[in-house]
Amino acid sequence: MDMVMFRLTLCFLIVLFYPYNAYGYNSPEFYAVVEDGEEHEFKKDSIRVRANLTGFVVAIGGIETPAFRYVRFAGKCEEQTLALAGVTLYDDQGRIIKMMVVPPGGSEFIPPKPSTPEGEWLREACK
Repeated sequence: MDMVMFRLTLCFLIVLFYPYNAYGYNSPEFYAVVEDGEEHEFKKDSIRVRANLTGFVVAIGGIETPAFRYVRFAGKCEEQTLALAGVTLYDDQGRIIKMMVVPPGGSEFIPPKPSTPEGEWLREACK
């Protein structure tokens, strides 16, 4: 019985302290970041303004692979803040692999740093 408890405790600790626990590869936040070796493209035709929110889409993909993802953001232009709204993953043939939606209130509106891609996207959407 002691060996069973040891194994359960060990498994619990591994899951608890695994580095991808907070923003793991299964979360929208993981896919919303532009990593080294990736390109991003702001989709100007995706800008939608409703009430005080401005929504837009950014395409992010690897340079060496045709697989890509669309990341949807909501911005508050007057406050210069940004929140993640969702992510859609596509395979190398353009087929949808997975869609992840962030529920209302699931992502905080935060001001992006000016020299980051997120800052560029918000400026472009709020023109």
